[in-house]
Amino acid sequence: MKASILAVVLSLCTAALPAVAGEPLPPPPPQAVRTVTLDEALSAAVASNLDYRSLEETSRQAELLLYRAWTALAPTLSADGSIVRNAKEISVGFPAAGAMPDPATGEMPMDEIVIQEKWGKRFGFTANMPIFNAQSIPGIQIARRNEAAATSTVNHLRHEILFRVAAAYYQASATAQMVSVYAQAVEITAAFHKQAEALTKAGQGTSIDVLRAEIEVRDAEKNLENAKDSHELALSALHYMTGLARPFEVSPPPARKEPGELSAITDKALRGREDLSAARTRIEMAEKTQTAVLLGWVPTFDVTYNWSWSSAAGFGGEKDTWMLIFGARWNLFDGGHRIVDNEQRKSEIAVAKNSMESLKLSVRQEVESQFITLRSSARNVALAAKQVELARQTHHQLSRQYDVGLATTLDVLTASSDLSNKRTTEVIEQLQRDIALLELSRAIGDYESLKTK
Repeated sequence: MKASILAVVLSLCTAALPAVAGEPLPPPPPQAVRTVTLDEALSAAVASNLDYRSLEETSRQAELLLYRAWTALAPTLSADGSIVRNAKEISVGFPAAGAMPDPATGEMPMDEIVIQEKWGKRFGFTANMPIFNAQSIPGIQIARRNEAAATSTVNHLRHEILFRVAAAYYQASATAQMVSVYAQAVEITAAFHKQAEALTKAGQGTSIDVLRAEIEVRDAEKNLENAKDSHELALSALHYMTGLARPFEVSPPPARKEPGELSAITDKALRGREDLSAARTRIEMAEKTQTAVLLGWVPTFDVTYNWSWSSAAGFGGEKDTWMLIFGARWNLFDGGHRIVDNEQRKSEIAVAKNSMESLKLSVRQEVESQFITLRSSARNVALAAKQVELARQTHHQLSRQYDVGLATTLDVLTASSDLSNKRTTEVIEQLQRDIALLELSRAIGDYESLKTK
């Protein structure tokens, strides 16, 4: 029975094979490729970039330092215990309290008090509460400023990462435009190749014209494949920086606002850059550190409570005891250590101020350099656009002259190649202008444009 069923199934499958083989299989549905915006790429970097996530831990560490500074004013509690094996037990006899001598023997009743047990046990705890510690005040202030400096530094580094992501996005968008330019070049050269073949068949052209056109087609196809590879590399770099799931494409980035005057944006950079804010905070930290050294001459006060229990009651007859201690400590002379510390802190303040001024000069130089670069790039973009338009008109006129025999194949192919080159130059100049504008925004500290939802 099973053999007959198997035979029927095989026969049905065999009968269906010719029909299936005779019909072409439908093409697989194209895989949808989503388009990613710049804001989506930046948001993905915030969520997935490991360097960005590590900076969150750096900020957390600065917060913990503030909590540690507060512990200088917090009470402490400790416990201790021990079990001691002594060589022998020691006890002393004392007359029992309130007892009278034995009338018969005249002996006093004695109580044995153990002074040392053979196995001695002890347990206790100590609580301490600072009442006044002058150095803790600048210590907390230093921790707060350290948190502020760390926050500014972390924000600066976060924006540096986002600026790199934005630059990679612009690179991917530019390579996509390059692919489009070379695809148009392939279409133009392929159309001219067909035109050259038609004119040759009509006796109005030569085989050399066809060969020249075919060489130009092959060059255009090679450039197109190279452009696609460059685009894949740019998308790959963006993928690893953001964690975006592939495949994806990028949309044209939004237009960025042109900066104002050089003096205005320089002042804005000096006011708003996070690294400058961190440098100013480090100067305050150095000054507070010097204050902490000077307050080392002020005495400290605390109160301590101690409770202990011992298995041997001793002479008092009680196994537990406690004490409350009000203490003060005044370090009058430490061999000159605080004097050296004070001089060292003065030097650190001077270094911090010099670093601040040096950073200001670097910011000024960076803003001015990027401003000039942007001005040059904007001029080159305008010039490239004019050159593209002129190359397009030249190619159009030579194509029409070729149709009536007034231009040679070489003339048209040269114009076609020049048009492709001018379009490529325009895309490159636009990319350089966008990167220069992005770098100027970074130099200014204009982080508003990189805010993500």
